[in-house]
Amino acid sequence: MSQPAIAASAPTSFLRRAFDWWLAQVMHALPPTIFFFVGFNLILWTKRLILEEHGIDYTGFFTATVAALLVGKAVLVTDNLLLCAVSIVRQ
Repeated sequence: MSQPAIAASAPTSFLRRAFDWWLAQVMHALPPTIFFFVGFNLILWTKRLILEEHGIDYTGFFTATVAALLVGKAVLVTDNLLLCAVSIVRQ
């Protein structure tokens, strides 16, 4: 006699749950980070063009990229502060 296969849901592993949490955080952080990445690199580009006219070589891509990552994270932290939530509700 064969018994019907019962689809029992196996508990998800810790690694899978950790990866899902990490992926959700990254997807939440992408929009502000991309916004600041583009903005800071446009500022960098105009600065390079101005300095190039005077013969000054300037690079700062890494600085602009790290600054975009930091400011993008700061936006997310500010969004989660209780003070911001209270001020949004009062409006």
